[in-house]
Amino acid sequence: MMCALIVMISCEKPSGDDLAHEPKPDVVEILSPESIEVSPIGEVLQVAFYSSGSWIAKLVRQGTANWCSVTPASGESGEYIVFISAEANNTDEARSAKLVVVSGDASADIDLYQHYSEYITISHDVAEVGPEGGLLEVEVDSNVEISVEIPLDCNWIKYLEC
Repeated sequence: MMCALIVMISCEKPSGDDLAHEPKPDVVEILSPESIEVSPIGEVLQVAFYSSGSWIAKLVRQGTANWCSVTPASGESGEYIVFISAEANNTDEARSAKLVVVSGDASADIDLYQHYSEYITISHDVAEVGPEGGLLEVEVDSNVEISVEIPLDCNWIKYLEC
């Protein structure tokens, strides 16, 4: 007689209890656009996201200027809105930052861009010159191109460029 050996292999689906013990992947999803343009005069922005676990939010800025901040900076799982406060950009260069939200091994980010504000500053609003005339010096600071215009009926004023 011949003896046959039969090996049975079973592919059993894990039970609900077994699935509960498997680690769930970390998920962070930004629910806002991929990038935001910040007003040059400054503003408070809202960024919505979902996190499957505890999270932290941080801003990574280009350069050393501390021109924006985020609150809250951490939380538990769920949908959240964080607020980004951005100061006015009174420099002559655009600037950028990246909001990064991290939960476990997952992260998501959104880019922030802020153009500079155009400005012209003069040393004084009113200047007086005596009847004998004289030289009046006005200092101008600007991050845009400027021109000086003297009305035609003011022929007693001459513009001398330094």
